Amino acid sequence: MADASEQFECKRMLWMTGLQAKAADGSEAHYITSSASYLRYYASALRSARENAPSLLPVLVVLNSMPQEFVDWGALVIRHELSFASRMEAINDPWLRDNLTKQLMASYARLDVPAIMEKARRGLCRGLLLGDQGANPPLPWQVIPALPAYERRWQKLDGGAAARAAPRGIDLETVMWTDPDVLFRHDIDSCSLPKPRLLSIGPELRPGTIINCGVMLFNVKAYAATLPAMLDFADSRKWVLWHDQELVELFMLSKEAGGFRKLWHRLTALPDAYNYKAYWGEPEAGWLSMFTHQVGDVAIVHTHGPKPELALCVIEYLQRNVKKRLGWAPKHVLHRKKEIVQECNIQEKATVFVDALLQIAAGAFKADEGAMYRWVLREHMRLCPGACWLPDKGSNLQETSRGTAT
Repeated sequence: MADASEQFECKRMLWMTGLQAKAADGSEAHYITSSASYLRYYASALRSARENAPSLLPVLVVLNSMPQEFVDWGALVIRHELSFASRMEAINDPWLRDNLTKQLMASYARLDVPAIMEKARRGLCRGLLLGDQGANPPLPWQVIPALPAYERRWQKLDGGAAARAAPRGIDLETVMWTDPDVLFRHDIDSCSLPKPRLLSIGPELRPGTIINCGVMLFNVKAYAATLPAMLDFADSRKWVLWHDQELVELFMLSKEAGGFRKLWHRLTALPDAYNYKAYWGEPEAGWLSMFTHQVGDVAIVHTHGPKPELALCVIEYLQRNVKKRLGWAPKHVLHRKKEIVQECNIQEKATVFVDALLQIAAGAFKADEGAMYRWVLREHMRLCPGACWLPDKGSNLQETSRGTAT
């Protein structure tokens, strides 16, 4: 009989990410986390997890026929179509329907965690989860034949130290979902965070808020019981939503959703350290003295908003041109908008949120003059040099990060 203490032991966690290089009609996807440019970020995220967070089990959820070269990285690769796609396709507005069904599927996939978990349990996947076939009975949804090859690759990558240090059990009751543009700074297992009663999400622009879905922690069973009401609410709005994050926010927090929401449908706060924004600056710098208590504790850095190259271009411009910094505020960057847009080659017509992006980058300038963004860029260059995600480049990535798909 198993030791009763096993139920209290820390376990490994599933870390899921969705990618969609092609839109539903076969064209190149271009919406934020759906775009091909995010393949670079996922490659870096996967490698950083293997270096710094060995207790996470990477699960790549692939939508709309992503090229095969890009689906072999994760330990577990699941091809998926949204279980509620037909409800999105039934809306009358052609532009909104096309926007949802062609560009936003990977973004909305995070809300389909119950269906993805069911597919994983039924074994409709490529790859496997780590485990010990000898000491522990294999899970029924593991791809057992691939296990030895995967473990050999893992041990070749890190000498086996990280895999040996990770917990042996797997938490199937809680799932972490992140955007692809994250980097991990230390390990995360089932003991790192309290299990949410329903769903935990973290801050967006300002710390301490509950609004950004870039990192989400799901109580799978409770969320599965909640999702039907959330979809009914979306139907009532005819899916007139900017994106999936707005659906979560409106359903959980707005009076409009009161008729659909139960009393127990409540969000809980994910600690800032698990959705830490690059524009807040290095913790040691202390953005407005808010993060002095998190020195060394940042677990996940999320490159929300402007990406490193753009942010650093703006920051370097400000370093050269802002002489009197006392009393200077991020909003003042808009006085120099025309010059910055030209110098940093920002396509205003293609970038709806230029003003917001400039102010975010200016906030990073104010926080630590771009030190955190420089760290993020260095990590991307180290973890994924060049175009490592392309099939004809980065052969080392293909060898060490493909998992065991055959």
